[in-house]
Amino acid sequence: MNKKILFLFFAIWVSSCASNTVQTDSLYRSPNSLKASVNNIAPYIEQEVGHCGPATLAMAIAATGSPYKIDEITSQVYTPNAKGSLQENMTTTARRQGFMALQITGLKSLLAELDAGHSVIIFENLGINWIPQWHYALVTGYDLANKTLIMHSGPHPNQFIDMGEFELSWRLTNYWALVVLNPGDLSASSDEVTHLQAAAALERVQKLDAAKRAYLGILSAWPRSLIARIGLGNVYYNLGDYSSAVSYLQAATELHPDSIEARTNLQIAKEALLAAGRNSLAR
Repeated sequence: MNKKILFLFFAIWVSSCASNTVQTDSLYRSPNSLKASVNNIAPYIEQEVGHCGPATLAMAIAATGSPYKIDEITSQVYTPNAKGSLQENMTTTARRQGFMALQITGLKSLLAELDAGHSVIIFENLGINWIPQWHYALVTGYDLANKTLIMHSGPHPNQFIDMGEFELSWRLTNYWALVVLNPGDLSASSDEVTHLQAAAALERVQKLDAAKRAYLGILSAWPRSLIARIGLGNVYYNLGDYSSAVSYLQAATELHPDSIEARTNLQIAKEALLAAGRNSLAR
């Protein structure tokens, strides 16, 4: 009797797993414009036990072609009491390092980023809901014909993972993923608002040059963006370049005459520019 119950439980569990690969199943039912296979270049970094967060973030930064300091990243992202890295800290640390960090969700978004040449940090549960085993990995590519993803995961570089199996472990974290980009580069799957939020976050951590490049990148994709122009005005103002601040805020008021924030900031920038001119003459 016990064996029958165990077998029934196993059969239900297998059936449940099979029915939960909704995103993978949907991907193969619908036509898409993705490349057949992608394997982006991303250096593999070995990791200590429990340090998958710092290592994965360092790999994502290295994948942008930028240098990284693993000790500095670890000190910012790793939480000793938790014996791991919180998702919020992964995002914040990427921004403190001067990078655009954009959260994405879902398999289609993940593949779109990979197709665009962006490796993606994912957070998954390799255990089960009541006995979780949280884990970060860097997805670097995919092979549609074989239904596999390629990732640097734990001690395994360039590991091939079945897409459906991955979806099951990823689903347990609500499909959390993070794209780390050089400022000015754009996510392939994120909208204007998400980009603006990431750029504004760079301002908040005083990465002003990075924020400037991020806003300029946003304007290249969304030329009428009010918030990007206001953001650039604020960045240039804080950098002491009042002339450029006035220029971007003036454009913001012309494109969006109803924006009180743009008009107010423009007035402040103009006053700062005049004061700077008077101080220059006084010297």
